Amino acid sequence: MNIRAPIGLPLVACIESFLSPTINIPSSPSSPALQLLPTPTLAKLKNLSHARIRDMRHLGHTIQVISHIPISGTPQMCSKLNDALESGTRLQGDKLVALALLPGGPGEGGEAAAELQRCVTRMKFAGGVIAVGRGVDDESFEEVWSAAQRLGVPIVLREDWPSGDQACCRLAMRRYGSRFTKKTLTIADQRVYAGPA
Repeated sequence: MNIRAPIGLPLVACIESFLSPTINIPSSPSSPALQLLPTPTLAKLKNLSHARIRDMRHLGHTIQVISHIPISGTPQMCSKLNDALESGTRLQGDKLVALALLPGGPGEGGEAAAELQRCVTRMKFAGGVIAVGRGVDDESFEEVWSAAQRLGVPIVLREDWPSGDQACCRLAMRRYGSRFTKKTLTIADQRVYAGPA
């Protein structure tokens, strides 16, 4: 299907996903169940070069807002994945707009705020993504919301990619296929956490 925006109007594809080709996730029940994705989908997710741009052109997309598949990663893993995303989007800067993957575990709000600061100021990312898991209601995430407000960038909360030990994962993947990752919750479009008026 070829869906095109009317001539002259840009079509921005929001919440597109990337999977770092260098990511090394052990196959354990608590790790993200990325092996459930079909091989052609995995290949497309790992590609940030001409093939992705060709697909964008075919779909009529002017720009893609892209982030790593939302996984619960350590602060160090998130930094490595963001570095990979930045190097992949650097040559396609006019077509791909990056959002930083931020750590979302309990007590990791300070690290998430620091990574957001690094990605927005040094790598010109447009905001951040947190895989909604078990930590964002933690008080330490006030630092993330404050950093986002100070930088004037959005934070997107996305459903954490299911792990192998989540029984519903296999059923959901069979039922919804690659659309499973499209279920997202956007907290703000331009600003996050406006605070008291």
